[in-house]
Amino acid sequence: TAFALWRYGDVVVAADDTGVRAGRAHLPLEHVGEVEVLGVKAFRERLGPTADARAWLVTRPYVEQGVTISVADPADPTPYWLVSCRAPERLVAAIDALRQTEGPRATGGAAHGEQEEG
Repeated sequence: TAFALWRYGDVVVAADDTGVRAGRAHLPLEHVGEVEVLGVKAFRERLGPTADARAWLVTRPYVEQGVTISVADPADPTPYWLVSCRAPERLVAAIDALRQTEGPRATGGAAHGEQEEG
C-alpha cells in the first residue's frame, strides 16, 4: 500500500528545452500554446463544469491549483492539458524563459529544468 501511495504522488511536472512533461506525457515545446495559471476556484471549475472531455489531465486531489497548457498542434485532438502543480507561476515562468531562448519556433513558456515532484 505504501508503494502504491508513493507512486501515486510521484508525478513529475517539468519543462526543459524539449518541452513540457506532466506525468507520462510529453508536449514538445513547439506545440506548447498559451499557458495560464489557475487558482483554486478556477482550477476546480476547469475540472468540472467547464471541462473538455478531450483534455489531458494530470491532477492530484491534494494540489488545488495548477495550469492549463493549450496544445498548439492541429493534428492533436487534445485541446489543452490541465496540470495540478504547487508552484504554477514557476512553471509558467520556466516555459516563458524557454520560449525566449528557443526564438520564434517556440510558442509556450517555463524555465530550464524547472521540475516539481509529488
